[in-house]
Order: sequence, then C-alpha cells, then structure tokens
Amino acid sequence: MKKRLIILSLLIIAFFGLYYLVTVKLNNSGQFVNYHYYPSSSVKESISSENFLKELPIDSIIIEGDENFRNMVSSDLLFWIDKFKVNESYGILNLFSHNYIDNEKKILRVSYKESRKSQDFNYDDLIWLEYDGKLIESINLTNGKGYVNGDVAILNFFNNKDKTEYLGTVKIPIKYNKR
Repeated sequence: MKKRLIILSLLIIAFFGLYYLVTVKLNNSGQFVNYHYYPSSSVKESISSENFLKELPIDSIIIEGDENFRNMVSSDLLFWIDKFKVNESYGILNLFSHNYIDNEKKILRVSYKESRKSQDFNYDDLIWLEYDGKLIESINLTNGKGYVNGDVAILNFFNNKDKTEYLGTVKIPIKYNKR
C-alpha cells in the first residue's frame, strides 16, 4: 500500500511537472500563470460587469493642444475609472481560474461618448492613444491602463499608429478613495 502511494505521488508530480513544461513551452509569453484583465469599451459595459467606480469630470482633466483637440476631447471623449479586476488561472488549460480585485490599482478607461463613433473602424479615421509613452491603442480598441492613487496619467493622442501626427496631450490626476 505504501509503495502504491509513493508511485501515485510520483506520477502526480511528474504529470504536473510535464504540464508546467508544456505550458511554458507552448505559451507565447513563456509564463505558467495567466492573467486576464477585463476590457471595457463603455461605462455601460463597466457597470454591467460591476467594475465601474466613477466618471471623471472634464474639469478635472488637463488638456494640452490646439483648440480643435481641446474641443474634440471635451465633446467626444469620456474618461472613467474602473476597479482593477483580474482573472488568474494556471497553465494552458486555465486550471483553478479565479477573479480578484487589486485594491491598490484602478484602471483608467477612455472611449467615445457616442456609440456610433466607437463602432467606426475606418483605419484612416482612427485616433491613436499612447499611455505614459508606452502603450499605443486606438480609442476604439483601448483596454485602459492600471494606476495607483496619486499617479498622473499622461495620454498622448496621434492621428496615426506611427505617431508622426501629434494631436495633443491629456493629463489626468488619478484620485480615488481607498476601500
């Protein structure tokens, strides 16, 4: 009986070791732990997924750029804060999948106010967004970026993905009540 228990234990360890190695080898990122950050393209979607915290008033946002850019940001864009909700799982089979909320971070989201504009995928009309000099996305496809309380988000806007046609910058102080 003891011998069978040892063999069974070794088989289980070998199986999980093989599972780990196969996952790391097949996964593009080379990671065993998978993180899925919940996207949201509208306040309505954030509310329905229970992530929404607050909409940011335009007067709390610093807009740098010409008058056309300032008008576009004020009239066409919506900024809001979501909870930093993450789904974590393990391996290529997504074992032990569970959600958790990182209370130290919040996600800044950006979208168009009109749903018609958010559905427009004409490549030549897209406005591109760079979060703090690192991540560039179309406003139509943005997932947001995590910030801690007291950060200042710097969003640079461009007319093309190559960042050659600069439109302006938006600076947003990230302030929220810790819960």
